[in-house]
Amino acid sequence: MNVLLVSLNAKYIHTALGLYSIAASCRVQGKTVAVREYTINQDLLVVLADIAGQSPDVVGLACYIWNRELTLKLAAALKKALPGIIVVLGGPEVSSDAAAILAQHLCVDFVVQGEGEASVPGLLAQLECWKNAAADNGAVAVPGIARRAADGVELNGGACYVEDLDSLPFPYSEAELSLLGNRILYYESSRGCPYSCSYCISASTKGVRHRSVDKVCREMQFFLDHQVQQVKFVDRTFNVVPAHYQAIWRFLADRPGLTNFHFEIVADRLRPDEIEWLATVPAGLFQFEIGVQSTCKKTLQAIGRQNDWQHLHRNVQVLLQPQNIHLHLDLIVGLPFEGLPEFRQSFNDVYGLQPHMLQIGFLKMLPGTPMRSQADEYGMIYLEYPPYEILANRFLSYAEIRQLKHLEEVFNQTYNSGRFSQTLAYLVKVFAGDAFLFYNELTLWWEGKGLLGSSHSPDRVLACLHEFAGRLTPEQQHWVGELLKFDAICDGGRSLKGEALDWNRQRWETSKNSLWRDEAKMRRYITDYRFTNWREIKRKFPLEVFAVNVAGWLQAGNELPELVPIVFDLTQAKPRWQVAASADFPLEDAT
Repeated sequence: MNVLLVSLNAKYIHTALGLYSIAASCRVQGKTVAVREYTINQDLLVVLADIAGQSPDVVGLACYIWNRELTLKLAAALKKALPGIIVVLGGPEVSSDAAAILAQHLCVDFVVQGEGEASVPGLLAQLECWKNAAADNGAVAVPGIARRAADGVELNGGACYVEDLDSLPFPYSEAELSLLGNRILYYESSRGCPYSCSYCISASTKGVRHRSVDKVCREMQFFLDHQVQQVKFVDRTFNVVPAHYQAIWRFLADRPGLTNFHFEIVADRLRPDEIEWLATVPAGLFQFEIGVQSTCKKTLQAIGRQNDWQHLHRNVQVLLQPQNIHLHLDLIVGLPFEGLPEFRQSFNDVYGLQPHMLQIGFLKMLPGTPMRSQADEYGMIYLEYPPYEILANRFLSYAEIRQLKHLEEVFNQTYNSGRFSQTLAYLVKVFAGDAFLFYNELTLWWEGKGLLGSSHSPDRVLACLHEFAGRLTPEQQHWVGELLKFDAICDGGRSLKGEALDWNRQRWETSKNSLWRDEAKMRRYITDYRFTNWREIKRKFPLEVFAVNVAGWLQAGNELPELVPIVFDLTQAKPRWQVAASADFPLEDAT
């Protein structure tokens, strides 16, 4: 029997961990199962043709919030194109609603409830028996597998779970890793969450199950040996049990390689000694995602979230200092008791930490969550279909949420790009340190220019920031232009050319060429400097004279109008710079 497990991923770079894990569990029990991944952006007919080319007897479809509608369309198309095929649906979007799915979609034969590793191998065994005996597939009854019956739908005990995670085989085969190494590979060392946030589907489950440390470390070594680009742990809260997470972190820190490891953590659970140790791990090894969601105490109480903001704030500040771990912090729009003033405060609180990324998400009223059952209490108006996103509530109007949606778009193209750090810091200062006020004003300007709804090139975004500064005082405009030059240079010419800016490329040519040529002088700024050729030198070690004291701004926030020559070193992971001494770079020598 030919079995194909299929996922329509949100992006090509993603991978479907659940399917790989189920396939591995089936293979252990002697079942031949293949995984096929596509994206939601591919033409449905192309996907259908490719699946049909595999001549499957059974197709399992992974159903998530981002692909539900398209997956159901694919299921219907499969039934039409391949008469006699058996269609099985699984995933969080159907697991808790199996009866309705089977009643409304006749193209679906079975629905997996809970964790597929616990039930899919048994289903395939039964289907093989049915196929060999040419019996009615209605006789198939497997715990955890919902099916259509003569008198309605049989749930067969509801959701099944894997109690011992060590019983599960490693999800990726050698052959699969060779094909997936340049994509994000997902992994889990635990299932469940110790918290019960009311908007999260995990609120319906209790307890946390862990894979043993020894097994996790052996599997991490497999990723390291294959030089996988990124491994993203999908554990709901990775740092729950110190003996578990500390051992894994230390194992990885002792074996740094090319692989980056992403963890979702609760920052206020980290102890001082752990944070001190984390400062020593190799740069680029770890990446942390920290769910703040809100800093409003009343909101946090309403959603059952236990953030200690003061402790979290202090820990994140310390984590950021060594600049060796990428920090990604999250906020959610649409939570109870958080109107626009409260969200503004939450935004400014988190922005003030200057994380590498600040994600603005919007509340999803997921079926089966406590928040969904509280919809009337909070006046929640939301989409009744995926992604179930909030439209309005007692605290935020639709117009306000719409504006925050637009702000998110602009924020992602500016701050979250990581390319305009100094310019944005200055602009926030111009707006009296109120980051939300600045980004809101920028968003209104963006909308007025007809720029919303498109992903602009980094250089176009630079030009937009330069144009936006036109509404400021001449002095402030001048500063924005110079700081944009600084940010463009630090980008290393990858995406930012800065064609909209006023560059002094020729005026200081004599002083620049003289310093570049003098290896002894250049080694005062770059230890291992060696002159090679003009093209390489100008690319790796740019020299620029700024019309304001950029160094004073960067070091102390002082706005001084003096000329400052700066030597850059773009050969490091993080650009370095130093002010050139007057003896090495005479400013009066302008050509």
